[in-house]
Formats: sequence, structure tokens, C-alpha cells
Amino acid sequence: MKKIIIICSLILLTSCTYHADDMSTDERLSSEIKEINDEVDNSELQINGTVQNKQKINTVKVKEKEEEIKEEKIKEEKYEDIDISFLGDVMTDSFIGDYVDSNGVDYPFEQVGNILNGDDITIANFESSISLRGETFKPKGFGFRSKPYTLEGLVNNGIDTVSLANNHILDFGEVAFRDTIDSLEKYDIRHVGAGENINQAEKPLIIEQDNYTIGVVAYNSILPWESWKASKNGVGTSWFTKDYNDKIIENIKSTKKNCDLVFVILHWGIEYSDKPEEWQIELAHRMIDAGADGVIGHHPHVLQGIEIYNEKPILYSIGNFVFLKKDEDAGRTGIFQLKYNGGSFIQGQYHPVYLKYCKANLLTY
Repeated sequence: MKKIIIICSLILLTSCTYHADDMSTDERLSSEIKEINDEVDNSELQINGTVQNKQKINTVKVKEKEEEIKEEKIKEEKYEDIDISFLGDVMTDSFIGDYVDSNGVDYPFEQVGNILNGDDITIANFESSISLRGETFKPKGFGFRSKPYTLEGLVNNGIDTVSLANNHILDFGEVAFRDTIDSLEKYDIRHVGAGENINQAEKPLIIEQDNYTIGVVAYNSILPWESWKASKNGVGTSWFTKDYNDKIIENIKSTKKNCDLVFVILHWGIEYSDKPEEWQIELAHRMIDAGADGVIGHHPHVLQGIEIYNEKPILYSIGNFVFLKKDEDAGRTGIFQLKYNGGSFIQGQYHPVYLKYCKANLLTY
């Protein structure tokens, strides 16, 4: 059954935790076999012109279910829990850069570093070039270029992976974009969602963590100019539209063949809207059906709803994290921690954060 949790614009200043069904595999097997047995009424069923007994069909179903649960149990014994944190928009330019220059690289993250360093993987949307070069064609104040040394603050505070599939990664052109990639690699920060060509931009990021192989794909639907689209021979971000997105589904299916978990990161939606559009909901469902274990969105700069669909989480927008804010709603954000065991989502936890003085301030609870 689909469960929906709506995060309102005024976030409760408490820790919010979602627990998946706590049934053991043995308990679930007994429950599901009972459901199968309840369907049996010993009546006859016509299949392909042949009369067959439902009881025989039921026996096949039970055996199939036993094999399915057996495979899940093997996975449970193989894997320990893994915690993955997701953060919204991050950059260290503009007023945030001024605070960093004055107070040090850890300043924006110092209240949340203990949490992020305590998980297994932390993935943020880094929404800025990282360079000292290039020029922007955006209006003043709308193009971002973070200084390379500020990446030390991300590393110190547990941010080890970033998505570059967004509408600011090419703010200062190709030369600054290449500096961005070089700087991220210098600081050993993994990245996904942009590259020298479309193959690089769409290439899944593969993370080996403990006994897990984790795939991450990232796509951007917010394009300032057509030239920002990665192409066969052109630098840019991976991209999609409301009507052009089947390639994401195929990428998920292909990636899942070699991964225990697959996550999709999307830059999409309407700025400052507190709910997703219908097409986003439909697409997110298709992604989960294709094999994604979580769908995480950003761009609106505010929080939107969270949905548990087919036992997998969809976070339609996780808002800002360390970014400029237009109003109070854009300052209300958080750390979204998802816990998995094997291929199963077992728990989600939300740590509320408020942006003030260009810092992610952890709210006590």
C-alpha cells in the first residue's frame, strides 16, 4: 500500500523517523503464503482452453514465493545496514563565500559534521562552478563560482559525493567546468551528472561501500541555455524533460543489473512550489518500478512531500542546504538519512536544519 507523508512548509522542530515494516522474512513468508491460500477455493479455472485446478496453481505460487523470500534472507545475512544521507543545494560563493573567508572552511557545516561523518555516504547537490577562472553570461548575482579551497569544508564534514546535474554547474563556462572536475578529484569528492560529453554525463557513479555496490545516476531538467545539454562531443549536464525521459528508465534498468542499490538524483520542479507536479509523481513511480531504490529531487529551494511507493522512498524536493535563501521557507531544510539492508529500505530519518548567517544550523530536539 502506498504511504504518503507530506512535509508542510512549517517543519516540526523534532526528529522525524520512518520505519519500514519490521516483519522478519520468515514472518513475511508465512503471511504471504496465507494470502495465497486464502485465494484458493478449489474451483476450476479455464486457462488456454484447459481446465486446471486452482489448488495446483496455488502450489506453484507458494514455491515461487518461498524462493523469493529465501533469496531475500540470503541477502539479509550478507549485508549490514548502510546509511546514506542526502542534502539539498550547496555552494560556497557569494555571501557564503565571504563567511568562509572570514571564519574558515568548516563554518557552513560545523553543526552538522558529526551527523554526516557518522553515516556511510553523503550526497549533496553542488550548485556552483569551482574555479578562479571563466566568465558568466548570467545577470549579476545569479552566476556562482566557488573557490577551490572551500571544498576542504565538505571533506572535513563528511560530504563525499556531489551531483553536478543542475543549472549552475556551467555558470562560468567550460574552462571553469573543467576546473570544477579537477578540484573535486583533487579533494577525492565523487561526482555524477555532468561531463565532457553525454556518455560521461549520463554514466552511473558506482560506489563500492562495505559489501554493497551502489549506483547513482543524476539528471537535470533546468537548463538556462540549450548549449548546457551534454552532447556527443559537447560538455554539459545530463538532461531530460517532461516528455523526454525514457533514457532515465533504461539507465536505471541497466545500472541495477550490477548494483545492489540504485539512486536517482533529479534537478527538477518549480521554484518555491511546495508540491510536485503530476508528471513528476508519475515519472518517479516509473523510476521505482524500473528498479530505483530511492528518488531524490531538488531545485525548488523549498521542501516538498515525501512518498513511500512500493516500499521505496521518493523525496520530491529536499530544498536548500547551504545556499542563498529568498525567504524563511527556503531556510527550512534538513538532512535526509535513508537506511537500507540488502535491497530493502528499512528506515528514514530527518534531522531538521535552519539556514541562518550562511550556515546549516542543526535544530535541537
